[in-house]
Amino acid sequence: MTNTGHNIINDRIIKLFFDAFGNIKRFKIMLFLMNKPMSVFELQNAMNCEQSDISHNLQCLLNCGFVSKKINGKMRIYSINKEMKPIINAIYNYIIGYKKHILACNIISDSGIVIKRQRLDKNGKI
Repeated sequence: MTNTGHNIINDRIIKLFFDAFGNIKRFKIMLFLMNKPMSVFELQNAMNCEQSDISHNLQCLLNCGFVSKKINGKMRIYSINKEMKPIINAIYNYIIGYKKHILACNIISDSGIVIKRQRLDKNGKI
């Protein structure tokens, strides 16, 4: 990306993107949709969440263009947009590969609750 690309994206857009993308339930919905298109009912069962919670998060993902929806009668089937697939794959693989580093970070916290973090030794063990 060139420097001019950074000028097009302002701080507000970056924040909104990561607010939408960084939500745990929305990310999990996208992970499920990576496997196959699903209905709200299927996502509700897979995630053990309320229908309204799934629908609310799907609406955000739709609004942001992360997922798409096909209507078949009364059934709405959601799928991950093709542009998002490599992004989700890359992030998922990064999380798996760098899990110990992420867990060791003493700057971030889990859900606003700061967790006492232990330092990793040179072998990456606590």
